[in-house]
Order: sequence, then structure tokens, then C-alpha cells
Amino acid sequence: MNMEDVKVFYKLLNHKQQTEIRLIDPAGVQPPKSVFVNNEEEFIAICRQYEGKYNIYAGINERVAGGTKREDVIRVETIVIDIDPVRQSGNKDDPSTDEELAKAREVAEQIVARFKERGWVLPKLAMSGNGVQLYLKIPPQEINSKNRDLIEKKLQMFQKGISQQFSNQYVHIDNIGDLPRIIKVIGTLSIKGKESPG
Repeated sequence: MNMEDVKVFYKLLNHKQQTEIRLIDPAGVQPPKSVFVNNEEEFIAICRQYEGKYNIYAGINERVAGGTKREDVIRVETIVIDIDPVRQSGNKDDPSTDEELAKAREVAEQIVARFKERGWVLPKLAMSGNGVQLYLKIPPQEINSKNRDLIEKKLQMFQKGISQQFSNQYVHIDNIGDLPRIIKVIGTLSIKGKESPG
């Protein structure tokens, strides 16, 4: 586990109260398990405890205490753009080659350049294990029953627009604009697929 990366990830989320950590069994035998933490120290402790045993994910958007569902999300302030290379093997669960990762990073840099052209806040770039992610900070959006559908729709439209502009034969940009979305914790081990050369 890369402790500094885990700390940066937690700070990027910037949750004010709880953060949901979701532990996913790489063998698919056990159902996913949610653990809720209240601060960075607890977050790191859970990551350390389950590192190498589970794939460790966290909710991008803050939820009510103990919440895991769409209706539990109470705040959005981070948008994650997930850039996944198309595997030459044809199996998306196979680890990416260096060449495939380079293609994903190239697209990430194109997106950052577009943001810079438009005078937008520049996103932070992170390696996701098999691809590249961009973390974009936005002014905090408080979510309630009146605006939940509208905010989610806007997030989805933004993600769709990015995907349409920048996906190509080498990379696919997933639409992860749904409110309860979880994302792999940067700095923790990805346990999936088999190793491949290069």
C-alpha cells in the first residue's frame, strides 16, 4: 500500500462526515462489505487491514451516516473521469500493458489541455492500476430530494460529453456520473486478472 497516495485520495474526496469504504472479494465468493469511517486515521487503518485481501473502493460522493444508496448521497464536490485502455487481449480484466497505459495517459493529458484552454480548474491525475483517472474539484453541491435527479442528470451529461469527445479505439471513458458510484482507492493493490508481460 502506498500510504501517501491513500492520504491524497482521502483528501481529494474531502468528505465532512463519513466515508463509505466498500470491500470487494476478488474471487467473487463473498458479497461486498461496507465499512464506514469518520476521519483519515480510520480510513488508512481500514485500508491497511484489508490491503491484499480485498479490492478496496470508496464512495466518491458523501452519504448520510451508514448510507450506500443513491438516496443517501448528500454532497457532490468531486468528479472522477475514468480512462480505461482497451486491452489488446480483448479481456478488460487483464492487466494493462505499458503501451496501453501510455495511451490512457495521453488521452488524460488531452483532457487536461482542453480544460486549460477553457480556463477551467485543472484536474488531478492519478494512476488507477489499469488506467488513468482525473479528479476534478467543483464547488460543493448539497443534495436533497428536490435537486437529486437534476444534479445526477448534469453529472451524467458531463461524463457523456467527455466520453464522446475523447474515447477512441485505444481507450474507453466510463460514465461514472451516478451519485452512489464507488471508485478504487488510489494507492491500494488491485487484485484481478493475471500478470502479463510489459
